[in-house]
Amino acid sequence: MSIPGLHKSFTRKNGVLHAEGVSLEKLAAKHDTPLFVYSRQAIEERCREVTTAFAAPRCRAFFSVKCNGNQSILGLVRKIGLGADIVSGGELFRAKQAGFTGEDIVFAGVGKRDEEIAAALRFRIKSFNVESIPELKKIDKIARKLNRKARISIRVNPDIDAKTHKHITTGTSANKFGLLIKEALKAGALIKGMKGVELNGLHFHIGSQITDPGPFVRTAKYARKCVAEFGRIGLEVRVLNFGGGFGVSYDGRQVTPVSIFARQVLGELAAIDQEVFIEPGRYIAAPSALLLTRVVYRKEAGKRVFLILDSGMNDLIRPVLYQAYHHIEPVRKRPGRKEKVDVVGPICETGDTFARERLLPRLEEGELLALTCAGAYCASMASNYNARPRPAEVLVSGTSAKVIRKRESYKDLVRLES
Repeated sequence: MSIPGLHKSFTRKNGVLHAEGVSLEKLAAKHDTPLFVYSRQAIEERCREVTTAFAAPRCRAFFSVKCNGNQSILGLVRKIGLGADIVSGGELFRAKQAGFTGEDIVFAGVGKRDEEIAAALRFRIKSFNVESIPELKKIDKIARKLNRKARISIRVNPDIDAKTHKHITTGTSANKFGLLIKEALKAGALIKGMKGVELNGLHFHIGSQITDPGPFVRTAKYARKCVAEFGRIGLEVRVLNFGGGFGVSYDGRQVTPVSIFARQVLGELAAIDQEVFIEPGRYIAAPSALLLTRVVYRKEAGKRVFLILDSGMNDLIRPVLYQAYHHIEPVRKRPGRKEKVDVVGPICETGDTFARERLLPRLEEGELLALTCAGAYCASMASNYNARPRPAEVLVSGTSAKVIRKRESYKDLVRLES
């Protein structure tokens, strides 16, 4: 039986949850908790699912580094053939350290600094996704100073509601991202007179955790119109970049596979010959990992029961930030009647709550739990709030497990301070 929010490489053996061939109980005993546990098989299979759906030579996928920038994870996706979608100079550094070449990298983000642009130009990246006319002018100026030619894709805001959480929708006119078509065409006209930039394509990222292909299909139709509009001002569009946003199942309910998104989007583009870029992150990484945590206290307060964990919102902020659901699974199977409990962390914030009135079997102090679908936007968004060291991360391959990020120490908390 599959575990909600996890790839099939996570299974139960003799009642105990395993990542591939490794017991989570043994991992907790050896590496302590909280602990992020990844499955190599899951990452590789999800990468291949994406690259098969959006197949070369017409398509290329760039992994979203912001969702998980661990060097080992980046190395895995690079070896399978994905590029890197970055949004900062730090992510450029991570991508370079993981072995990506300049041709493997596309650079998005609304607030690129001068030094970030210069570093990307020196590394000869594939393309900048340009979000504003001031940014376009800045890239042109820096490129001319460095005697480089920057390839750019203008990010067009299609004003399409992706029907996702308000904090992760990016393609409506109320969002800070991209240019509405009239402004995008003005940017295109400016490019014709610039010596430091050349138009590579158009970019249309509309949001994250999208489970309905409809908004993508509408964006593809809109993209065709945009190609025609740019053609009318004498500019060729070679690439259409649809960003990422393909949704995953956090609770076990069926979601649309990426192959359906690909078939419908590429079907809309069949009559034109642009190359297609995508920038998936969550779809690959989220179901490849879990956060392993232990019950510190069982607290009964009137009619409420609180399970207080050793992991908190500093380790996994999505529930308080997005009101996001993460399935909670006891590592050792517990039969019997379930009870409603509030699952909370140790942070001094009321919002440090993973679940309210969640039905779980009766659990006692010391028992292990897994918060599933934790491979994307979890470790990468972790912090040291309440002076808590960030968790270790482990990658399981078959029957072996490797620490891919050491647990921080108290000394690490003050190492850069004076």
